[in-house]
Amino acid sequence: MFIGNGYVPSAAHFDYTYSIPNYGNQEIVMTSAIAGVHYITIRCVSSNPVLQTLH
Repeated sequence: MFIGNGYVPSAAHFDYTYSIPNYGNQEIVMTSAIAGVHYITIRCVSSNPVLQTLH
């Protein structure tokens, strides 16, 4: 999971990311986010991804 401020993030370019790739139930806490539109990209490279629960 990647977050970008003002642009669509990728694995190579992002402002925030989750520290463990392909981990289930990911969350990112943005403690010092600046104003603007934040875009989120979700990427999975596992053929058997861990399912996430909805909150």
